[in-house]
Amino acid sequence: MRKRFLPSLYIIVALAASTGVVSLASAQATLPLYEPFNYPANQPLVNGTNGVNGGVWIPIGSNTVSTTEVQTGSLSFAGLPAPQGNKVRLLNGSNYIDPGMDLATTVSSGVIYASMILNVVNEGTTTTTGDYFFAFAPAGGTDYRTRLYLRRGSAAGKFQLGMRTHSSDSGTVWQTGEQDTGTPIFVVAAYQFNPAAGDDVALLYINPVLGQPTPPTATVTGASGTDASNIGRVGLRQGSAVTSQIVEVDELRVSTSWTDVTPSNAAVGDWSLY
Repeated sequence: MRKRFLPSLYIIVALAASTGVVSLASAQATLPLYEPFNYPANQPLVNGTNGVNGGVWIPIGSNTVSTTEVQTGSLSFAGLPAPQGNKVRLLNGSNYIDPGMDLATTVSSGVIYASMILNVVNEGTTTTTGDYFFAFAPAGGTDYRTRLYLRRGSAAGKFQLGMRTHSSDSGTVWQTGEQDTGTPIFVVAAYQFNPAAGDDVALLYINPVLGQPTPPTATVTGASGTDASNIGRVGLRQGSAVTSQIVEVDELRVSTSWTDVTPSNAAVGDWSLY
């Protein structure tokens, strides 16, 4: 039986174009979500001059400088279905807008995952704290969870990824190995709701095997902190100017199902894209 996969963003953008009723403030995405950044190149992801994404991506917070730009071409990773659309580039600087996407339904139990192809163009200058470029947040909020961090590695051209569950935890937990700048990798970030108070954790998987029914042991598990009431927002973040980091993100998938966010190109024929 062929499964019918409806990329939620395409539906939202199509409705916006045909009816004009979806506004920048109200557009939301349903799960599972697939975002190939199929928007015109050389336009800001938010506040674009041509309404570049139909309001799916909105500014989070009070920053006003729109620098997250849709770039021509896609990132690819061996084993994933062929990429579509374009990619986005995130910069670090003063007052740069953080693009966010609100989910139509919040998640308050189990695990929510986000996968992406990541290409670090510039690993930055800091080898200690680094900065984060992706996070979840509660619906309508900026209390970021699952903060995906980047810092310079042992030498130029090397970097490490880290995970921080929340600002209330004991700090960022870093991977033990290093990655190469300019080589796309596949990462999955997750927020796991646990039953007791103060025991939720964030998880990071780097280059997991694709097409598996369950997740492997996480590459990094963040320390526990104050629990989130829910997850209802996805955020791409542009951090402090002092870190000088530049990253590219593509093929973003968000779901409560591991298999949704780690598809194999061997199974792509089972899906019908609209």
